[in-house]
Amino acid sequence: MKQFDEANIHLKNGLHLHELPNGLNHEIDRISKLRYFEDELSEYLKKKGGPNDSCNTQPPIFIGRGTVFEITPEGTLTTLKNFDNSDGCYPNGSMIQATNGNFYGTSVYGGGSGPCYGSYGTIFSITSGGTLTTVHSFDNTDGENPSGGLVQATNGTFYGTAFQGGTNGGGTIFSLSLGLGPFVKTLPTSGKVGAAVMILGTNLTSATSVTFNSTAAKFTVASSSLITTTVPPGATTGEVKVETPSGTLSSNVSFRVP
Repeated sequence: MKQFDEANIHLKNGLHLHELPNGLNHEIDRISKLRYFEDELSEYLKKKGGPNDSCNTQPPIFIGRGTVFEITPEGTLTTLKNFDNSDGCYPNGSMIQATNGNFYGTSVYGGGSGPCYGSYGTIFSITSGGTLTTVHSFDNTDGENPSGGLVQATNGTFYGTAFQGGTNGGGTIFSLSLGLGPFVKTLPTSGKVGAAVMILGTNLTSATSVTFNSTAAKFTVASSSLITTTVPPGATTGEVKVETPSGTLSSNVSFRVP
């Protein structure tokens, strides 16, 4: 075995090392500098934690507990909400605007009285004016740490995933009903007169009419969840509506006719 001569190499933490072959000295020095940077960053975050930053003590990772913000096309940003753990911590994934006009999202942690990492996450709603409501706090049995956004199906129910918790500890797929009614969704959401359009929904089998902003369109019921149609002559931008025996289903967004 090759013998190495001891070298006078000292890292910041005072360790005395042996000379190593093939450039490993340089690698150890690099790692030591990275470790020094990590220590300095840790101290910075403890001092500069921002609003509601107590969750950064385990150890500090992020600054603050997260926000909900809005930004204009011109780049003007307004913070609508600073999370404080009781209502969520570390929001993650995209928010969606539901059919009632409010926005819905998830936070990975929060929703409890303890530290961020001691609670299991939330589902929240927030108005465009910044009023936030916690609609569900996870308790591990129904999931833990929802890490993505939500989707709203055409039956009005929300669906999502949590990557931990549940019966087997491996995460859950969940649904959440908040009493929002069914709707229809068009694919695409815009088109000229004559363009083909698919309408997605629930219980569409007995549909009796389809209108584009009150202009009637010819249609075909392809299945209980799909209607095919075309943009009719005279159609203008507005809601697409489907009449069924159980009531009128409106599109979740206006259909735009250029």
